[in-house]
Amino acid sequence: GKAGRAFGVGLGWRPDDEEMSPFLKLFGMLWGLGAWATLPAVIGGYIGNPFVPQPWIEDALAVGTEKGRFPGNAVELDASGNVKVNKFTELPVVGE
Repeated sequence: GKAGRAFGVGLGWRPDDEEMSPFLKLFGMLWGLGAWATLPAVIGGYIGNPFVPQPWIEDALAVGTEKGRFPGNAVELDASGNVKVNKFTELPVVGE
């Protein structure tokens, strides 16, 4: 719509088709019509991307552990606050 055009973002599949159901348009976009990377991005959001490292997760766990936040047992830190052991790497399937 107007907001999308103002910001120059992709308008998706058949943006000006007033006769087609918005639900059908959304379904088409999920399958890549007008936004080829939508479905992989959605799936990656749910299951993560095993091919790209995500160092921010371990960093966030380290900061949380130092500040006494839950979960306090996910990582072990050395004396300087660096991650010595990430317990998630020891889990079957997840850590492989």
